[in-house]
Formats: sequence, structure tokens, C-alpha cells
Amino acid sequence: MELFGSASPITWSRTVNDDLVELNDSKNVFKVKADYGRGWRNILHHISFFFFVIRRLNTIQPQIIYACDLDTLLPSLIWRLNRSCMIIYDQFDPFSARTKNKTLRFLMNKFEYKLSELSDVQITANRLRIPKDLHGSWFEIKNLFPIEVPTTSSKKDFPLVLFYGGVLSNDRGLLACAEAISSEQDWELHVYGQGELFETLASRNFRGVFIHQSVAHSELMTLASKSNLLLAMYDPSLAHNKFTASNKLFEAAQLGLPILTNDGTSIGFLTVQANLGWSVTYNDTVEIRQVLREVSKTSLSARKTLTNNLLSFYNSQKIENDAELDRIRIRVKVLLGGAS
Repeated sequence: MELFGSASPITWSRTVNDDLVELNDSKNVFKVKADYGRGWRNILHHISFFFFVIRRLNTIQPQIIYACDLDTLLPSLIWRLNRSCMIIYDQFDPFSARTKNKTLRFLMNKFEYKLSELSDVQITANRLRIPKDLHGSWFEIKNLFPIEVPTTSSKKDFPLVLFYGGVLSNDRGLLACAEAISSEQDWELHVYGQGELFETLASRNFRGVFIHQSVAHSELMTLASKSNLLLAMYDPSLAHNKFTASNKLFEAAQLGLPILTNDGTSIGFLTVQANLGWSVTYNDTVEIRQVLREVSKTSLSARKTLTNNLLSFYNSQKIENDAELDRIRIRVKVLLGGAS
């Protein structure tokens, strides 16, 4: 938000690849090998990042901190002790997403939402995952990052491409889609990313499945624009996934690219409600194959209708998002005025 003026981003470089981290000040980049999708196995890296954030805040001495997720909120709150500083907390993913244990997840949520009350402004990507008694105090900003849409897509008629770019973890339906693609001669699956499933997917030798390393986001969107269907599946048995607000949905909408997702999630509901693509039973290879065959037979007029629906959906979501951003700006101005 322009209200904040200049910013000094502090971030991870999980791949230790500077080409993927576009920051002017490399001192603010925490470089470590800590692949996405490893959950608790990255805990030591998170502890190291905790102290890294405190050291960098001590150098920067900010008046406003925009903390994304608990791993930045906690060190920010500790650093702020005995200091006058505003903290805005933006929850991209709840900390409880790291565990499947219901009791531990309940306790972690209690801890996170209690701790979040110590920040001055609270933001979530989906208010449905926030406890009902806190709905009134949280702002909802969707993961609606604008992208530079490629001017030419040059889609091929054959083979058709199912595209995935992101975390390669067990809860994204990747193995089921790879199995379905391997049985459909008209299709290929192209996967870009990092995570625990990288080696498994690469070693299975599925027909028509290609696994690629991570690329910069601008290049990823160019590659996605040349595909026919964007994959965004989330295992609904995980509480976090039911209300995930994946940016993949909004990337697909901006690209006019239909989406393949699954039932039991907010994304699945929106996809069916606004006719943005297809939603299937999670991990059901039969249903996935049926969708692939349906897409291959989709008429030009039906494809244009889908594209128009996606673009209209994105524009409507952006209008709602901009209105919520204005509410946050007003809230921040009031707090800053009160502090002065």
C-alpha cells in the first residue's frame, strides 16, 4: 500500500537462488535450503529465521511492520517490546496447517489467534477460516496479486497441457493427475516447483508427465498462458485446505485459463458457482480423466465463454479487494493519528 512509503522486505530464499528473489538489499534475504512442503522438518530453519528477522528489524528500525504469517509476527512482536511501532498481521497460511493432529491443530489455532490480537491490524485471505467471534475485527484481502498477462498465448492443439506451478506436496492431487494424464494420449502434464514429491514424480516415469525446477513467477505465468487447463487441487480432509484462498485461482482468472480443482474446498465451490472450470472428487482419477476428455471436446464458443467468465470473476474480486484495502488504509490512518 502506498500509504506506507518505502519498504524494506525481509524474506526467505528457500532455494538459495538469487534469480528468484528480486530484492535490492541482499542483507534482508534469509538464504537456506528449506523446500516447501516439508512441514515440521523445516522447524530449525524457522528458528534461525526468527532470530534473523529480529536482527534485521533492529537494523531497519521500522515504524510500521507488515508481518506475513506467524513466523514473522512472533519475532516482530518481541522486537516491538518497549518500542512504538505499528504491526499489521497478514495471515497467508495458518500455522496449524503444518499438522494433521486435531488436538495440536486446535491448540495452535488458539495460540495464533490469541497472539494476533497483539497486532494492530489483522488480515486474512479467507475470513471463513477465522473463528466466528473474530470475524468483525479481521479484514479479508484475497491473494489477488496482479500479473503481467502475456500478450500471446500460442496454445497448441496437440498435445493439450494440464499445468501446475507451486508446492509439490502430497495434498495437491499431483499423483492422481499424473496417473490420469498417463492414460490420456491427447494430454501432457507439466509441473513446475519444489517440495517432497519432486523426486517421486520424476522417478515414476508417467507417460506425458514432465517435472521442471522452479522458475521466476513472470516466466511461470508465460508458460501457464500457453497451457489449456490449470491445476489447483487441495486435499479437503485437511482443515486448512477447505478454506484455502489459493492465488492459483486468481492467476487462472487473469490468464483466462480454466481451472481443474476439487470439491470440498472454497475454490471448488467458486469454480462451480461462477463456471470457471471443473471441480472433481479429490484424487479420483476416473473423474479427472472424464474432465480431460470433456476439455478436449470443448467447442471454441464454450472456451470463449469460460474465458469471459474468468476475466469477469477476476474483475469483480478486484473491486471487492480494492474496497477492503481502502478500509485498511482508513484504519491505519486512524491508528497513526492516535499514536501521534
